[in-house]
Amino acid sequence: PEDLSDERLRKLAKALVGLPYRPYQNCLKLVPELVNLVSLADAIIGEGGTLPFDLRSIAQKVKGAIFYSPRRFTAVQLAFAEPRSRVLLFHTGRIVGTGSTSPTAAKLAVMKAMKCISEATGLHVVCKRFLVINQVGASSIQSRLDCDKFAAAHTGESHYDKLSFVGLAY
Repeated sequence: PEDLSDERLRKLAKALVGLPYRPYQNCLKLVPELVNLVSLADAIIGEGGTLPFDLRSIAQKVKGAIFYSPRRFTAVQLAFAEPRSRVLLFHTGRIVGTGSTSPTAAKLAVMKAMKCISEATGLHVVCKRFLVINQVGASSIQSRLDCDKFAAAHTGESHYDKLSFVGLAY
């Protein structure tokens, strides 16, 4: 893994001479880290295959398929430890990737899912397009925050609902 410690970033910052870096040198630990990335892709079947995908067959044959219950959710879920992610395959060919921590890891997870599906089913599955649609970053402010009071003070820029959301959206 790449060294992103404060000390290494300070050394790299010398390349940023002329940019307003100095006021932030003690705040590097507050820079958000990507914790979840959501991606979309379209899978197509080549060489004579047709859509829709037979999700029941895929769920039975693919080793990484961890969940398929068409009455509860209409996609096959594939889980990967490396890169850590979940990939959802819908019968239409739409693929949704979640849980990755970089665009590269997200694309790798989608490609890995298509390879698993191809090998298990004998179908030639390829990616038509790949898009990152959402990135979630997080950092610790090393303090407690009263989300109710903050949201009340910043009603135009924030949202907080204890029952439906585990954090403060600002």
